[in-house]
Amino acid sequence: MQKLLSISLLAILLAGCATTQKTSPPPALPQMELPSPKIDTQKAPTQTPANTQETPATNTSTPTQPKQTAAPSAPSIPAIKMPSTDAPTDAPAAEPKTTEPATQEQTTSTTTTEPATPEPAEPAEPAATTNTPTNQASQTQETQTQSQPTTQSKNINLQQSLVEWLGEKIVGASHPGSFNLQSGSLTLTDNKITGGSFVIDINSLKSYQGIGSLEKHLLSDDFLNATQFPTASFDITNIAYSNDSNFSLQGQLTMKGKTHTETFQATQDKANNTVTASFNLDRTKYEIIFGSGKFFKELADAAIKDIIPLDITIRY
Repeated sequence: MQKLLSISLLAILLAGCATTQKTSPPPALPQMELPSPKIDTQKAPTQTPANTQETPATNTSTPTQPKQTAAPSAPSIPAIKMPSTDAPTDAPAAEPKTTEPATQEQTTSTTTTEPATPEPAEPAEPAATTNTPTNQASQTQETQTQSQPTTQSKNINLQQSLVEWLGEKIVGASHPGSFNLQSGSLTLTDNKITGGSFVIDINSLKSYQGIGSLEKHLLSDDFLNATQFPTASFDITNIAYSNDSNFSLQGQLTMKGKTHTETFQATQDKANNTVTASFNLDRTKYEIIFGSGKFFKELADAAIKDIIPLDITIRY
């Protein structure tokens, strides 16, 4: 029994010693400067605030400042094995504070370098189409060319132009014949007759019946006096078209030295370049009075009519 108590007491003493030894502080050691923990900036991820959003890199005039890296650490010193304590020594090292400014700087740089989105420029309104001075001058010239009438002069075809006449007695025979033209021209504006003149060759008088004595008598002083007045002329003074082909023609007829205004109707054949007209000539106005019943009452039925029908054909 006494032996058992001794064993128990010894066990209690050992337990007390163990507890006392466990709770006693470790012996003081001389303080030693530990090297700064070496931080691998490449492996240590930089924490960025959750609300910070990455923005696409854009080309701006403000360059992004490079990240700051930790200064190179001092040469590592062999670690001294410390006696174990209650506080664990392998706790994760606190995140170095040097990375936070870099993160803020990066965030600031990212947010400040984002350029303001330029507003799309409004499309310029197309300039009103205007003609350049050259085009305006060309257009004006073209308009003037279109508006201005085209005027041209045409010579009369003397071989195909003539003046036909018909001499008649009041009772009895009638005698047809013609004159040739000596010269002449016509003025056409937009292919319409607007002026002109022609000269009649009196000595070209011809009887269609081939009566030579009649031709000599008509050329004598009794009628035309061709020796003194070898030509007659007609000058156009006014033309008025009633349609595209028909017009009224007015002009001055000169014969035997006498000039009078004559007006008659004419027709233009544009396809054949021909003008035709018919009118009645009062021969007494030009002092052709031979055989006129107006001047010689005794002639009775032998008198020659005063009105001579003329048919004019002019080709140009």
